[in-house]
Amino acid sequence: MKPHRDVIVDLLPVYLAGEASVETQRLVEDCVAGDPELARLVERGRADLASLAPPAVTRKENQTMELESVKRLALIRTLGLSLLFSGLFIATAALVIVAVLMLRR
Repeated sequence: MKPHRDVIVDLLPVYLAGEASVETQRLVEDCVAGDPELARLVERGRADLASLAPPAVTRKENQTMELESVKRLALIRTLGLSLLFSGLFIATAALVIVAVLMLRR
C-alpha cells in the first residue's frame, strides 16, 4: 500500500535535512520517483536549503579566524594575570601599611 501523498509531503523536511531513517529515505524516494510534483517540491526544498547554508570558508580564512581567536585568548589571559598581580600588589601594600601602623603604636 502506497502512503498518502500528504504523508510524504510531511516527511520532506526530515528527508531534506538528512535526518530521515534509511526506510523513510527509501519511501520518500520511491514516491518522488513516481510523482513529478513531489520531485519539484524536493528540488525546490534542496535549493532553499542551499541558499540558507553559510558560505564556505576557505582554509586561509579559517586559519586567520583561528589566529585571531588565539590572539584574543592570549590578551584575555594577559589582562587577567595583570589584574591578579595588581591585586596581589595592592593587598601586599595594604598589609605593609597595616603592619607599619601597628608598629607605631
